[in-house]
Amino acid sequence: MRGKFMRKSAALALGCMLAVSAAVLPPVQALFPALTAAAEDAAYVEGTLDGLTYQRYADHVVISKGDPTLTDVVIPETIEGLPVTRIGNNAFEEAAVTTLKLPPALQEIGEFAFFQCGKLTAVDIPGTVAVVEKNAFGYCTALVDLTLHEGTRELRQGAFSDCGFTSVTLPESLGVLRSGAFSWCEKLEEVNFPERQVDVYSEVFAETPWLRAMREKDPLVIVNGTLIDGYTCKGDVVIPDDVTIISAEAFSLNMGITSVVVPASVKDIWDRTFSYCLNLEKVEIRGARYIGPEAFGTCSKLTDVKLPGTLTEVGEDAFNGISTRMTWQFGGTQEQYKAITVGANNMLFKIGIPKYGVLGDVDWNTKVEVADVIAMQKWLLQVPGAGINNLVMADLDTDGDVDVFDLAMLKRVLLGK
Repeated sequence: MRGKFMRKSAALALGCMLAVSAAVLPPVQALFPALTAAAEDAAYVEGTLDGLTYQRYADHVVISKGDPTLTDVVIPETIEGLPVTRIGNNAFEEAAVTTLKLPPALQEIGEFAFFQCGKLTAVDIPGTVAVVEKNAFGYCTALVDLTLHEGTRELRQGAFSDCGFTSVTLPESLGVLRSGAFSWCEKLEEVNFPERQVDVYSEVFAETPWLRAMREKDPLVIVNGTLIDGYTCKGDVVIPDDVTIISAEAFSLNMGITSVVVPASVKDIWDRTFSYCLNLEKVEIRGARYIGPEAFGTCSKLTDVKLPGTLTEVGEDAFNGISTRMTWQFGGTQEQYKAITVGANNMLFKIGIPKYGVLGDVDWNTKVEVADVIAMQKWLLQVPGAGINNLVMADLDTDGDVDVFDLAMLKRVLLGK
């Protein structure tokens, strides 16, 4: 009965609307201009050309599928007078393609577009392609020649994983390498980075000869201020002050590291960066604003923790391995501590007892003394190797900067003693 009543009511309402629409209602385009435009943009006509299935839109063409038996693939610049701008997701997945020519105005290569094309030997990607999508050329094991051009900004997850090239040159425009972009490229020995800093996600170069060689040179693999890997580090690790990015999972599963100092230059500690470091006992973070999920997950031996007053957010499970009540140091005030957004399962914040910062305690040893004046003075004079361990407590006038005025105030505090 309820269904019949609703249908009858709906029919009656529709009749009333139709009766008055001509006199009262404006055209649909006027009521929903954006919706109508979006619908027009989404409309396409499908066609085929030389083994390529395409979708023709109002102002561009997308290659949606390729004949899997094609060996020599040429993506045309135009079809029906319109530019070909995208190769769609899975378009040539597991195809027999051996050679590939891409048009100079191509803008997008979709996810898994050429995934597992095991006979493809060379790819020249035009700079008009800003982003190479996830697994676009993953498992192209015969791919020995890769050329990237200026204009490409990002390679996404697994974009070229399990390929066969021995070297790669990254263009200056490249800013982001997402997880596993070159992982399991078992012949990759040479990586030429741009001069700019690149944000490198987790396991980008996992199981490559390049990474193994870099680890042998220095267990802290750092390129242009990005710490890519620290898996082979042992003992007490002090990350250099010129590092500003630490890749997610950079130290994950490292059983040799016992302590780590993260400099104030690092503002974000990403997901699982130190997860499962089962022998990690001491952590000092000097300037981070954000600690991601599982960043120190399952670090069950942590007994000495220092977190900065700059901290504003802690992701879930970031400190989930702590099982005993412990006192730890927070480098800010109680008010700053209460303002932190803390995700679920963070035992450090549940059962730990925070000890708040002491104004003027520059070296973060819980005391204000002459050594703090010396440390601040050297830092202001830019003496090599000088540093401030607790920036929040060094900012005595709370203006957001540590400068000579703070130094003068610190000296007065000591003289007052």
